[in-house]
Amino acid sequence: MRLLFVTLIFLSVIIAYCTPYPWLFWTAIVNMITYLIVSFTIPNIIALKAMKRYKAKVEAAYQQGVPEEEINLILDEEVIITESDEKSVPIWLILVGIVHVVIGVIILISSILIKLT
Repeated sequence: MRLLFVTLIFLSVIIAYCTPYPWLFWTAIVNMITYLIVSFTIPNIIALKAMKRYKAKVEAAYQQGVPEEEINLILDEEVIITESDEKSVPIWLILVGIVHVVIGVIILISSILIKLT
């Protein structure tokens, strides 16, 4: 789904460039940059929570005096992202991403209509 959104926003930039209105193009550029920032921030928030849990597990093993072999096994485990990690993303950040997609679609449609007239 995210790839579709990025494609729509990127197309809005390309088509807005072909219109005689530079402000539409620059609005599309700003929209694309801020959308990319938001869309790269969301997975980082999810990963940070999962990594904190993983780090706490390793530190607990060190404090309990677990042998090095078992600690190495813990370190070799994959970090598992749970549903609670995904729910840790603030709703307002998701809404900002949705607003950017809507703005991108509006710019895309406007650019197509301008280009056709």
